[in-house]
Amino acid sequence: MVITSVVSGSGTLDSASIKSTLFEAMSRHPRLMRRVSTFNTFYILEDCKVDMDDHIIIEQDRLSQHKFLTILNTLKSQNLDFSKPLWKFHIFTNVAGKWKFVAQISHCHVDGASAVRLLSDITNYTNCEQKSLVTPPLQTRPTSNGNKHQFSFSRSLKMLFAVSYHFIRAIVCARDCTQRLRKIVVGRQKCYWGQLGTISDIKSIATKCNGRLNSLLFSCLSDTIQSITKERCCDDSVKFYVATNMRGYEDNIVLGNNTGLLLLELYSEHNLKLRVKQFDLKLKESKSSCEMVSYHIMMSIIGASPDFFEKFGITIMDKKATLNVTTVDGGDTDLYFFNQKVEDLIGFVPHLGSTGIGVSFIGVGGKMVVGFTCDEGLGLDPADLFNAFLSSFEQHKVVV
Repeated sequence: MVITSVVSGSGTLDSASIKSTLFEAMSRHPRLMRRVSTFNTFYILEDCKVDMDDHIIIEQDRLSQHKFLTILNTLKSQNLDFSKPLWKFHIFTNVAGKWKFVAQISHCHVDGASAVRLLSDITNYTNCEQKSLVTPPLQTRPTSNGNKHQFSFSRSLKMLFAVSYHFIRAIVCARDCTQRLRKIVVGRQKCYWGQLGTISDIKSIATKCNGRLNSLLFSCLSDTIQSITKERCCDDSVKFYVATNMRGYEDNIVLGNNTGLLLLELYSEHNLKLRVKQFDLKLKESKSSCEMVSYHIMMSIIGASPDFFEKFGITIMDKKATLNVTTVDGGDTDLYFFNQKVEDLIGFVPHLGSTGIGVSFIGVGGKMVVGFTCDEGLGLDPADLFNAFLSSFEQHKVVV
């Protein structure tokens, strides 16, 4: 899965210095200088020769906005070359009088949050005379917050039994009706991005709804996904589990700091204030939920010998539908790319779950941008999903 980002701005870029400086910035992260290969369904990184010209391409022809969007859609549908590190930068120096920077980075190298940090380091480069970029080490997992729980034998015993229960139930339970939502995905993604409002305003609305920013966003997301399930299944009982990266907006995550994952069930509650409050509690509980622990235990066991388990028809993603979510805070400060102010940031294509649907909440310049992605095989329009999300958000505003 390729994470795609586009930033743009006005002004003139120094094409002569961009290429070498960008490559030097990427070279400071050894992980990004290695190619990705697979072994027993696991991704591993191997040393390889890296040529700057294969990864950084500068287009100096004058292009119209329509022509650029056509090229962008073509790039998004192309697979990166697995014989090389899975990242590529395309720099368009003149698109209707503006410059465009398109970044493509495989999810195998970094997750969405790490990609944001990486590109933020690059776009904030403001001294073209400087020969090198000093960037912090790339983190592909969030660091532990250092919080320690006091040991309790009864609590540990309870956790052991609960994890065992969820683990066994996940293996033996019958397939639920989420199967009816699934279609064969074709690998081509359709995306739609829209602006929701300022982060400060959204936080204010969330507070009045007895929640926080994330709990409000998830409440709106619940309405959005329920509209799909009602259309496809005519059944309100469909369970969606959200595999989500909460770094950036939430407080410190205990177990999530080691896994980068939370499991959260989307559910329907007509009282919006009550729903936001319940989501707030659910988010806190999900950080150390037994089901999340059992999920990772099961993934580890099945991942160690997938062929053996598949003979028995055991594949973890067939037991529930998952929707992937990324939340990243863009901050309130302006971004710069080689002394030129970044005027627009489209954001990142989110990682798709087993349903072929993904959503990203990304802060850009103090504003919240929401992006939906759907696999073309689903027959869904991501713009319709955004409009459903926006409609739910407007209802929450009216409530407060």
